[in-house]
Amino acid sequence: MKPNEVYEQTRAGLSSLVPGRAARRILDAGLGQQRHTPEAVNAAEMTKVLLGPVYRDLSDVLPRAGLKRHLKQLARTLRGTDARPGTEHADTADRGADTRPAPAAAPHPPAPAGRALSLPSDPGRVLAALAVLDGVDAVGVFDGVGGVVTVRGDLPDHAALGRVIAAGGGLLGRHGALRSVCVTTTHGVLVAVPVPPQWLAVTGGPDLNLGAIYAALAALEEER
Repeated sequence: MKPNEVYEQTRAGLSSLVPGRAARRILDAGLGQQRHTPEAVNAAEMTKVLLGPVYRDLSDVLPRAGLKRHLKQLARTLRGTDARPGTEHADTADRGADTRPAPAAAPHPPAPAGRALSLPSDPGRVLAALAVLDGVDAVGVFDGVGGVVTVRGDLPDHAALGRVIAAGGGLLGRHGALRSVCVTTTHGVLVAVPVPPQWLAVTGGPDLNLGAIYAALAALEEER
């Protein structure tokens, strides 16, 4: 049997935080701890898995505040996926994992994997949030054609890099909505993220924590 829709939607949501294989491994391990299967898990059960074993696994490598918000939002999106008995208890499971009073209005659900990010208009806030992450060497913001808006850190030949990101991203975007591009180069790792009408680029060494970058971006989007 194939994994059901609840499983696939959860796996896709986790893939915005960590690479796809890691997302599947962490999710499968969490389901196993709770004695659930990818084929039969429902929304209420998956909520407990997300806010329990999955959160514990990822909290060692991702900022906890942003991670908890993302997992809660992901759990909320699952409620309409599963119509079997038990789904209605997802809200109870969610509140039980965090005893703080619930906000008056629920946060928006996480962005679909293909939708571009919407970050604060002040690039300084974005650069400051990303530049402090472990493994980050430089962060740059470029306009729609690759012109330099602002750069923080050591970003070699950033003018040419901006043009390459804008041109390459434009070509890739013709095949569907583009969320991010990650490239390994001789200098390390480059992550390019479309933030229309601009582009965001983050560079670092081989130990660059991609999950931490995506979690920070998710937190910035919420603060916008």
